[in-house]
Amino acid sequence: MLWYQFNTRSQTIQVWDSFQAGIILLNSILTPLSICFPEHFHEKKDSINWAAFGLFINFVWAVDFLINVNRVDFILKIITLRETFADYLRGWLIPDAIALIGSTTCILLG
Repeated sequence: MLWYQFNTRSQTIQVWDSFQAGIILLNSILTPLSICFPEHFHEKKDSINWAAFGLFINFVWAVDFLINVNRVDFILKIITLRETFADYLRGWLIPDAIALIGSTTCILLG
């Protein structure tokens, strides 16, 4: 296993996946609230910088994208980058890419 690859069954990846689940839950709660109550999420007086929070979420998604491309699974014999990318392409690559591009575009356009 190379230094940039992540074993799918390691404890580090399990912690990362749990962190991702928390981010998804938080995002699924905050997104509808920010749409329904934009005055509370886009005021300059607010103590939380929601744009910075959105950039942090996108940064987490980008890191997750890179981790998923570099996962290896010795039990399923998915070891090379080509095999990992092909497995990711059959799974969550397209939804992850659409979400990452879409949310980044929304943040950049304001």
